[in-house]
Amino acid sequence: LAPLRNATEILRSPAAESEDRSRAQDMMVRQIGNLSRMIDDLLDVSRITQGKIQLHRQPVILQEVLTSAASAIRQSCVDNLQKLTVTLPPEPIIVDGDATRLEQVFGNLLGNACKYSGPGTDISLTVKTDTAPGSVTVTVADSGIGIDPELLPRIFDLFVQSSRTLDRSHGGLGIGLTIVSRLVRMHDGNIEARSAGLGHGSEFIVHLPVLESAVTPVAAPAPAAPSQLRALRLLIVDDNKDAADTMAMLQQLHGHETRVAHDGPDGITAAEEFLPEVILLDIGLPGMDGFEVARKIRTMPHLGQPFLIALTGYGTEADRRKALDAGFDEHLPKPADLELLKNWFRTRVG
Repeated sequence: LAPLRNATEILRSPAAESEDRSRAQDMMVRQIGNLSRMIDDLLDVSRITQGKIQLHRQPVILQEVLTSAASAIRQSCVDNLQKLTVTLPPEPIIVDGDATRLEQVFGNLLGNACKYSGPGTDISLTVKTDTAPGSVTVTVADSGIGIDPELLPRIFDLFVQSSRTLDRSHGGLGIGLTIVSRLVRMHDGNIEARSAGLGHGSEFIVHLPVLESAVTPVAAPAPAAPSQLRALRLLIVDDNKDAADTMAMLQQLHGHETRVAHDGPDGITAAEEFLPEVILLDIGLPGMDGFEVARKIRTMPHLGQPFLIALTGYGTEADRRKALDAGFDEHLPKPADLELLKNWFRTRVG
């Protein structure tokens, strides 16, 4: 939190130059991203250890997953003056997996390679299909700081990150590799780590079973043609006043008309007066929760059919199903993905 507090003071200072403000804003975006990933990791490891994560498995083309994971980390490699090489076979490799979770696995491994390697180092992602019958091997390698031999047997244990280097400058909680390992096992695969020691880089090798080539993978839907986003009437219902007010401010900057309420009954009253086209509705409201509010709104035909989004800290698949059953159109864990919201407004409402 220290960088965020410092950046806030820079933005508040009348002596700060435009360049200082811009750097502070960029840093705040990075730090918020880091904090969000840490919280997501904590939630994921808790859900995995309690058996609360369910994979949505279907035939997936592995190359598409790996390409997406590499694309997400490529700019970080460029910023760090690192060379990222991705080598994929031309023939589709089909695995029975959850594409989102597999991308999380390889995105984490590539992110670690970038994080623990200095400028001028090499990072590679390679795929081999001839290592064992019916399996594929994906290797993420780097020429970075390496791993202490004493740490190697425990590298997938919880909270090991702190001893990987002499300091904590790389950040993180040391749980990312635990999540990776367990997600790989949930896909009936296994993962191993190799390193010749500190200063000699590292390799993370993932083995996954493959499906017969005759199996047809589910094709990703073609992206819809972008349409012009018109101004909408948005109602934000959240008992966190700062969260509600800042979301309203952001949406106003995009040209939308907004109204804010901080509990369920006030939200229903505001909906009747404002007739919103979109309602961003928190689930954990005091007294009357978001599920009750959604069900009530769906019984009020004079409101039309506003696009209901559950904007909530409750992010499990069971929570999503419960939200849809209550009448929500979409379920979005906090912090909200603003680009996803904008896309929904464009394609589902406007």
